[in-house]
Amino acid sequence: MGRSTHNMTDKELQELLHKLNLGFFAENLPEYVANAAKNQISCFNFLATMAKGELAAREDRRAARQLQAAKIPVLHSMENFDWTFPTRINRSQIEQLMRLEFIERKENVVIIGPVGVGKTRIASCLLRKACEKGKSALFSQAVDIANDLLAAKLHHNLGARLKKYISPALLVIDELGYLPLDKEGAEVLFQVFSKRYAQKSTVVTTNMQCREWGRIFDNSNMMASAILDRLLENGEKVVIDGRSHRTEKRDL
Repeated sequence: MGRSTHNMTDKELQELLHKLNLGFFAENLPEYVANAAKNQISCFNFLATMAKGELAAREDRRAARQLQAAKIPVLHSMENFDWTFPTRINRSQIEQLMRLEFIERKENVVIIGPVGVGKTRIASCLLRKACEKGKSALFSQAVDIANDLLAAKLHHNLGARLKKYISPALLVIDELGYLPLDKEGAEVLFQVFSKRYAQKSTVVTTNMQCREWGRIFDNSNMMASAILDRLLENGEKVVIDGRSHRTEKRDL
């Protein structure tokens, strides 16, 4: 027989629940017990409500951990996105992407447009939603990935370091083309695209049209073509045109 719990105090029960990692149960027990007694809620419904609350709390904590690990510079939302500002934007396409079905299909997204039209914001919102759905995700600028991998290569640790960028269900590579890459930088970034191909989803933001990508990768049209093939064979382009929102605010 187990130890009797008839004389267990509320505090002792809460401590036991904490030891069992049932934090929501422990923190909300007095309120929920009182409500169940007042409204004559059955034991089954009481436990079902508590279990749902515990699950929701765990999912919230997991999403918070995913967001922290994702390294999003700013937590944007699409709720107040100004759809009227760009001169060209496919709202229905972007709203469909926000459903994250492309991640389940391991598809990619290339967001193309000039500086300041909302490319990074849209990519960040996709990544944030992925985290909230419990997906592993990572945000990084293209040049930072290249520099990180080149440093790892110098220390003979490239293979292990590549896993950081290969593992997430969603990788956002921001500002591809903002700074050109030399031959070595282009080659290590190519490895990221190659190893994620048909395995995980990648979102790329760039201010350069696809035909100009050779200039990004050490003037190698062959490498640019190979990367585009991997991205767009199983993905789609989002094209945005317009004046920079930041420039517009500065001119006001």
